[in-house]
Amino acid sequence: MAPHHFTYGALFTLFFCAIVWDNYPEREPMGVVFGILVASFSFLFTWPFYSVVGAAMTLSGLTIATGSILIRDVWKDYPLKWRIATGICILICWDDALEHAFGIPTPLDLIWKHGISQFMM
Repeated sequence: MAPHHFTYGALFTLFFCAIVWDNYPEREPMGVVFGILVASFSFLFTWPFYSVVGAAMTLSGLTIATGSILIRDVWKDYPLKWRIATGICILICWDDALEHAFGIPTPLDLIWKHGISQFMM
């Protein structure tokens, strides 16, 4: 069984938040960190046993993380490269969460199924 790309997106999001947190100690990206931690816990530990609750909590956590980047003016002081990197990683999380929650084909899953998985398995 292949690992979900949700986990990679979440880990890199937390990594980029840690860099920003270290460089700007008075302006922590708490909304993004909280949202990603809620989404990660829900995706990894709740969803396998309670699928509806896990999916709802995962999507809620990602909504909090995304809203924290788009709405809060905390992120406006951070360098653009960290904002873009964090946004891309959150989109990777959205890709996997939406595919599993609603069964819709998403770009990264299509790339995996029709390209990468043939070489990995």
